[in-house]
Amino acid sequence: ACQTLGCAPDSDDWRFEMTPVDFLVGAIGRFAQEPAHYGQVYNVVQAAATPARLVFDLMRANGQISGYVPLTEWKDRFQAEAERGNTPVLSVLAQSLDDVEPYLLDTSRYDRSQFDRAVSSYDITCAETDVDYFGKLFT
Repeated sequence: ACQTLGCAPDSDDWRFEMTPVDFLVGAIGRFAQEPAHYGQVYNVVQAAATPARLVFDLMRANGQISGYVPLTEWKDRFQAEAERGNTPVLSVLAQSLDDVEPYLLDTSRYDRSQFDRAVSSYDITCAETDVDYFGKLFT
């Protein structure tokens, strides 16, 4: 959405849960093959979500957005672009933004120690979702 609009919302409050999907699918697949995991509950998320500003700053540094606009203006631009109907994905996102935004504002920290212990016995590792990780995505 930001790349299509050419800007990002000027908000330090948004957070993205960025657990790499390949790691998540690998862990779930392994757990499904082992009866010892049946009935167990695991927090399979980042302990602390990634600040959206980190992602947006990388997009700006790579020329994918030109800068920031106030959140309300960004939402208006987002809605206007979605209503044009040129990008079906934006239409779906625009319709769900009000429902999704509380999750973007969630600052909860999750104890994933049980999950980390369980996954440590398998030969799968989770990429560190840091600046270097996101830099690879935007280059």
